[in-house]
Amino acid sequence: MIARIQHYLHQVAASQYEVIAVPPFTVYFSTSAVPFFNYAIPNTSAGHAIAAALVTFRRLCAERERLPRFEFVAEFAPDLPATLTRHGFVAESRTPLMLCSADSLRPAPPVAGLIIGEATAASPDVLLRLQLETGARGFDPAALPVTGGDIAGLRTDMTSGARPFLAWLDDVPVAAGTLACPADGLVELAGITTLPRFRRRGIAAVLTTAMTRAAFDAGAEYALLSAADERACRLYERAGFRRVATLCTFAGQFPCTTRLLAV
Repeated sequence: MIARIQHYLHQVAASQYEVIAVPPFTVYFSTSAVPFFNYAIPNTSAGHAIAAALVTFRRLCAERERLPRFEFVAEFAPDLPATLTRHGFVAESRTPLMLCSADSLRPAPPVAGLIIGEATAASPDVLLRLQLETGARGFDPAALPVTGGDIAGLRTDMTSGARPFLAWLDDVPVAAGTLACPADGLVELAGITTLPRFRRRGIAAVLTTAMTRAAFDAGAEYALLSAADERACRLYERAGFRRVATLCTFAGQFPCTTRLLAV
């Protein structure tokens, strides 16, 4: 399952971003400069002899004015974190990866007045703007306003298979999340968040189970997500998810000036 999840990360990124092979990595660049949308993923479990590849990766990032970053399943490449650290990269995060099957999914207690809706290709821009604003402000109340380019980007993602969901409470959007494009029987639940003033009401649990059920109804074998913290882990465990791996992210320097070490 570890290798399968790692391969899925490649498939999702390839469906959304520019793809450049830099063995033993594949590099993915977004049209957006947001760091989390630009990164490299290792192709193999080997965590050594990567100095030349890092030179190329840093050059590509400098040309595009992007922060050099890595995302990968820690259990897939256990030696890579130490190697990246020696080359000047800093660990950004280690988050639990959790998996759910149709047999293990458990329904969440209902929340009175809560409605879960899904955007489609026919949805108007005003609805997609609310989708993006809710998602952004759930993570950062001071997030920048949504632009026309952001809306166009969401439509492009939907063309590739992404499915945005928005939770409404008394006609007010309160939580958001997205099913990433499915591949190899896996579907990732991404960006699940609730606006701060609506938290601790069970809204995220209802949204999570609704999205997961939608994934299974569409033919997915497993639903996958990363939990931000232990509290989120407990929420997802109650929904039927279990920990299976760890997602690591590492970041270099910007601009790309770190001297490489020989390995």
